Amino acid sequence: MPIIAFHEVSRGFSPGITRYPPERFERLLDYLLSRGFRFWGLKDYLDLNETDDKLAITFDDGYRSLLEFAVPALRARHIPFAIFVPAGFAGKDNRWDYTYFFSKKEHLTPDELRQLSESGVEIGSHGMTHICLIDLSDRLLRIELEKSKNILEDITGREVAYLSYPFGRYNERVEVRALDAGYLRGFSLASFKRSRLGFSISREAIYCHDTPLAVAAKLQPGALRPLEHLKGYILNAYSYGTILYNRMLPQDWRQPT
Repeated sequence: MPIIAFHEVSRGFSPGITRYPPERFERLLDYLLSRGFRFWGLKDYLDLNETDDKLAITFDDGYRSLLEFAVPALRARHIPFAIFVPAGFAGKDNRWDYTYFFSKKEHLTPDELRQLSESGVEIGSHGMTHICLIDLSDRLLRIELEKSKNILEDITGREVAYLSYPFGRYNERVEVRALDAGYLRGFSLASFKRSRLGFSISREAIYCHDTPLAVAAKLQPGALRPLEHLKGYILNAYSYGTILYNRMLPQDWRQPT
C-alpha cells in the first residue's frame, strides 16, 4: 500500500497545484478511515509486512499552515504522520519557490519542530535549501544531506532517519550519498521509478484537485490506478519550473534569510 504525500494544507490563494483545502483534507481522512485503511507512522509502516490496508501520511516542505489545519485534524483522528523539512528554511519564508513572489509562506520554526517531534511526529530532512539533488556536485550534495540532517537532529534531539528528495527526484548517486550520510530510507514522488538499491520508496502525491475517490484510485489496484499514476507523473513535471528557477537564482538570493 503506498505512502501518500501532501505539501500544503491551507486556505487562500496559491498559484501552485500542491495546496489542499482543509475541509477536503478532513473529508479525505474520514473517507479513508471509513474504507478500513489503517494509518501508521513511518517506522512502523516500514517494519510491517505488506498488507492491503496499511497507509502512512507524509508532508513535504514543512509549512507553518500545517499547525493550523492539518495537525489538529490528524490528532483528532489519532493518525500519525511525518513532516519533511528543508532545514535551512526552518522559521523562514519560501523564497526557494517561484510562487514566493505571489504567495509568501513561512516554514515551521525550530521551536515548533521540536514540539512536534516531542509529541511523536517524525521529522525528516528535505535537504538544506530545497534544491534538486541530482544536479549538485559531490561537495554540495554532501552539504545538503549531512548538514540538514545534523541541524534537524540538533533541533529535535532525535535521530533523523529519513530523507524526502526535493521535487521527488533522485538517482543512484544521490541514494549512495544519502546512505553514506546515515539515512535509513529515501522517499520520492516518482511512481514509475524504482530504486535498484532498494533504498528509495515512491509515494503518491496528493494535489489540489484530488477528490477522495481519486485518492482511493491511487491507492488500490484497479483500472483507474495507472491513469492516476500517469496524471501524477505529468503533474510532478510541473515542478520543473521551480527547479529551473532555483538554477537561475544568484547563490545569495537562494539561501535562507
